[in-house]
Amino acid sequence: ALALAGDPQVDAIVVATSTGDQPMPAMAPRLASRLGRDGVAAWDVSAACSGFVYGLATAAGVLCAGIAQRVLLVAAEVYSTLIAPDDRSAGVVFGDGAGAV
Repeated sequence: ALALAGDPQVDAIVVATSTGDQPMPAMAPRLASRLGRDGVAAWDVSAACSGFVYGLATAAGVLCAGIAQRVLLVAAEVYSTLIAPDDRSAGVVFGDGAGAV
């Protein structure tokens, strides 16, 4: 997403996920570090299916409050690590995916 946007300098990073690969540290600060943006505000939002919507509302609030000028929002879920694909009660409903804006 950053490459497509011309690699803007983001002021904050929000990651919406309920299936992070480890509980601590949170995904957002680790992503900030990988992107070479240590020191920016970075936090996770965990709200399962509605995580992206909560992340978007959080990012909008940060922008409207003037706390940041540019916020990177990443939503990612990897439910295949938690739910077997042959589980007929949940395997057909939950999947893996990611996106960033």
